[in-house]
Amino acid sequence: MTGKNLQKDASTGKKAKNPHQLELRRMCINELYLKGKQQTEIAEIIFSRFGVKVSQQTISNDLKAIREEWKKHSAMLIDDRLSLELAKIDQLERDYHAMFEKSKGLKGKKLGELKYKQRVEWCIDRRCVLLGVDAPKRTEISGPQGIPIKLDDVRQRFANRIAAIVQRREAGKNLT
Repeated sequence: MTGKNLQKDASTGKKAKNPHQLELRRMCINELYLKGKQQTEIAEIIFSRFGVKVSQQTISNDLKAIREEWKKHSAMLIDDRLSLELAKIDQLERDYHAMFEKSKGLKGKKLGELKYKQRVEWCIDRRCVLLGVDAPKRTEISGPQGIPIKLDDVRQRFANRIAAIVQRREAGKNLT
């Protein structure tokens, strides 16, 4: 692409005549932003590369659109990854069920049967975790020896600390 074509292709905002121009500019802005460049620096670089003046507002608008694309893309990646992991767990569960059925026919394989049942349970538990089926775990913070913390006790300790700090400051002022 020649310099004139690049300049034309990196056109800004309303001047962008086609989606290719807008995409080219946003790709450049994305690259520069990820390198830690400020919006004013990005505008200067766009001008030096393409000979097109870009306002800070245009850079800001483009970054907003770029961030929205990032969100959409990352949400799809997470959904795809979750689907993949669930499919793997489903396959493991089918395999363990098959091994369990096979172990039933073998004499003296009670431990084998138990092991396969436990692995099926693991698959079910893991699937529930990934899907958020389990109820949230409750966490409690307690005081020494597991005794519940009373809010009044906490307030009193803070009041005592503040009083001690004030006393030290006043004592320091009296020394001068």
